[in-house]
Amino acid sequence: MHLTLPEGGTLIERVLQTVRAAVRDGRLEPGERLPSSRQLAADLGISRNVVLIAFNQLLAEGYLVARQGSGTFVAEQTGVAESRATKKVNGRRPLAAEHPATLSPLGAWLALNQPMLPLITEAGSERRYACDFRYGRVAFDGIARTTWSRLLARCARAANATALAPVEGDPQLRATIADHLRYARGIRVDADAVLITQGVQEALDLTARLLISPGARAVLEDPHYLPARMLMQAHGAQITAVPVDSEGLRASELPEGPIRLAYVTPSHQFPLGSVMSLARRQKLLAWAARRGALIFEDDYDSQFRYDARPVESLASLDASRVIYAGSFSKTIAPGLRLGYLVVPDALIEPFRRIKALAGSGAPLVVQQAVAAFVGEGHFARHLRRASLSYAANRKALLNAIHQHFADRAEVLGAAAGVHVVMRVKDRRARDASGAMRRAAAAGVGVRSIEMLYAQSARAELELLMSYACTAPAGIEHGVARLAEVL
Repeated sequence: MHLTLPEGGTLIERVLQTVRAAVRDGRLEPGERLPSSRQLAADLGISRNVVLIAFNQLLAEGYLVARQGSGTFVAEQTGVAESRATKKVNGRRPLAAEHPATLSPLGAWLALNQPMLPLITEAGSERRYACDFRYGRVAFDGIARTTWSRLLARCARAANATALAPVEGDPQLRATIADHLRYARGIRVDADAVLITQGVQEALDLTARLLISPGARAVLEDPHYLPARMLMQAHGAQITAVPVDSEGLRASELPEGPIRLAYVTPSHQFPLGSVMSLARRQKLLAWAARRGALIFEDDYDSQFRYDARPVESLASLDASRVIYAGSFSKTIAPGLRLGYLVVPDALIEPFRRIKALAGSGAPLVVQQAVAAFVGEGHFARHLRRASLSYAANRKALLNAIHQHFADRAEVLGAAAGVHVVMRVKDRRARDASGAMRRAAAAGVGVRSIEMLYAQSARAELELLMSYACTAPAGIEHGVARLAEVL
């Protein structure tokens, strides 16, 4: 598709102006299929993120429509004599032309927001960098991988081919997780309250399906984990974003009135990395009790602390108000897609029933292998080795940022987890797309957190930098290259 961007304005504004004009003057006809965001970005020589954001705005304005499995098309316009919408696209008639208004509210929302969905995860990205600071990968090699392979093979040999995983998960795995949480996180829990999920994302989806109805109010941290926002909005929630600072969520700014659910990451706020103070945890729990709200505690990487012992979980302070979610994605492997929920006693049966509607979850053999990996002590040993490796990588990253950026940068969230946020004081957040593009050209993979804000975004450029899977020498080289391109 031949499009020429005008001069002046931001890249996003220029893409918007170009596509709107092409639709209005007929160069893009109703029903015409647009190139993929990746192809259009390559044709225009700009970042794919810019095209995705522009597509999302054009969908909201009604210039474009997204059709599941088909792509993005120019919307139907009234007064057009011959519409291409009745013609076949890729050999098939578009769904909207044959069956108008067949989508549920959730389906319609997903169709409208389709361009945003690839932005919530790095999964599927095939780009390789000389130094990759993108978030999501973890260290799982050597002894841990060998042990895991042996346990998985053992469980596979002993598997009953006709056995199905119980809806709530393998009993041995649930008991093992309950024991681990009592020891490591201070959560007094019975195995009955534990449900096995396919990661935290499914855990949050089950929670939203039970608790969120269209128009219900929910609270998120700002900035926050983007899939949490997308998922709750997909279920019709009205989101209130509460800013965070060095002590975590600002509990004094929590909204009044009825609230259904609050999603928080208190042990290591994502993405800024702050740890919620005990005083704020207590205020948050007291607020939830007054509002009749439940708290979804995403404890995604609490195991990795470098300056102090792990802090208490919210669930250990008040199990009746907190739905606690954990995952093995940040400790064993992201591709494992195995997590767990700990739910208040009053919600055990509703959660089991909603889980039954979703299916039996992860394969039973995988659940049994994880139970053996944790129960036989391999998990604890792996965490100790990983913590030592991450601590060395973290030290290298902090030293490199200090050496190559000096006073130009501020580091946030270095006390825990496997990533930091680097705030570059002399670069603007609006330059994020260009900065990431220049970094990629220099062989450095990095992501801005600009899209993770709902309303309280900083003016400075903020980059999320994971140090989980890059050796110290590579980290130093990558930061040096990043300093050059910025």
